[in-house]
Amino acid sequence: MSREAVALRYTRAAAVVTMACYTAGHAAIGLPLFLFGAVGRMVTGRPPLWQRTALDAPLLAFVAALLLATVMSAYRSITVTATVVTVASSVVFFGSFAWLAGRDPGIRGMLLRVWALGGPPAAVVGMIAGRLAQDRAFFPGMPMGTNAFGTTLFLSSLAALGLGYRAEGRERRLWFACAVVTLVGLLATESRSALAGWAVGAVYLTWRELRAYPRRLAAAVASGIAVLAIAASAAPSVASRVGHARTDLVTDRVQIWRTATAILRSSPLFGTGPGTFLIMFDQRKPAGFERKWSAHNLWLHYAVETGLLGLLSILWVVFAAGRAWTHAGRAAPHDADPYRPVITALAIALVVDQCGENTLLSVSTISGAWLLLAFMVAPQARPARVSAAGAPGPAEARAVRARQAETALAAGSRSREGGS
Repeated sequence: MSREAVALRYTRAAAVVTMACYTAGHAAIGLPLFLFGAVGRMVTGRPPLWQRTALDAPLLAFVAALLLATVMSAYRSITVTATVVTVASSVVFFGSFAWLAGRDPGIRGMLLRVWALGGPPAAVVGMIAGRLAQDRAFFPGMPMGTNAFGTTLFLSSLAALGLGYRAEGRERRLWFACAVVTLVGLLATESRSALAGWAVGAVYLTWRELRAYPRRLAAAVASGIAVLAIAASAAPSVASRVGHARTDLVTDRVQIWRTATAILRSSPLFGTGPGTFLIMFDQRKPAGFERKWSAHNLWLHYAVETGLLGLLSILWVVFAAGRAWTHAGRAAPHDADPYRPVITALAIALVVDQCGENTLLSVSTISGAWLLLAFMVAPQARPARVSAAGAPGPAEARAVRARQAETALAAGSRSREGGS
């Protein structure tokens, strides 16, 4: 077996372990696994785990903004550590996922299945832990607590829902069951931003898959409402929290956003430095207001800590990924990619969720975002064999000759019709 084949198998296994642990909030285990593989390649003189994509320039700009914010900050003892962790995890996760997606044609389906299957056991453990503690559902030892658990649960539920729409028979029932069990766990976290993200993603998936069948669409919507109502009965306090959403928005979130905006005005260009939000918020929060470690809005949080330069750079990353994904979809035949709807739904839902949360700031949770970005921008691997010289293999050559023959035959038919 060649060294490249060994590297591919190792990276694939590391990715599977990472996504299997993702919903439980322990995907950070993938960082040392991927890092070990990357160091091994460097030691043996092979290229690093990196795939050239449309995100190369935006990611470089983001790293530059982080470094500038770190240098200009008055809290370098904090910012240096935060910047090193952010840059290292971003390069390792995105580089490994993109490299793998560009070389393994079956990795997208495999990782989406592992992602979906990781949801139900994590949801059950989280609900049991919440009941024992007489609190909201949470996974023991998970970084960033209940809200982060809500984020990982809703992503797993959506992955299962998207796979279910494209499956048949027993497999379809399996994925729908995974989606429902994980949804119950999501409701038990009482995380409203995560629930909003799930709702947007589920609506998109349902419309995308059933828009051509109005009766099925109506039946799916009715069934979804019924399932949501039944699932909510397992977490009765969620109805109360949803009912208080408007009040909590005014008394909590708006106050946080106002204070965060005031902090941004004090250092608009470079920000206060990565990892400094808690310190700055304590200095400016209203009297009697509790401490907050984040802005509860990912984009505003980036603006506060890395300035407008950092905000523009991260928005460039999102825009570049969306543009590359859209162009790839337009170039491919309709419905040629069975995983495109679920990847799109996950990306849209994650953006919605992060408008009310900062749960992607954890190394564990952001690994899922890097996986989605890699799927969106990395050239999709093709299963056709290619010879060592770079020429098409026998199977691909036969396919090319067949397409050429079909084209020639069609052209001949048109010419005969025109002459008759």
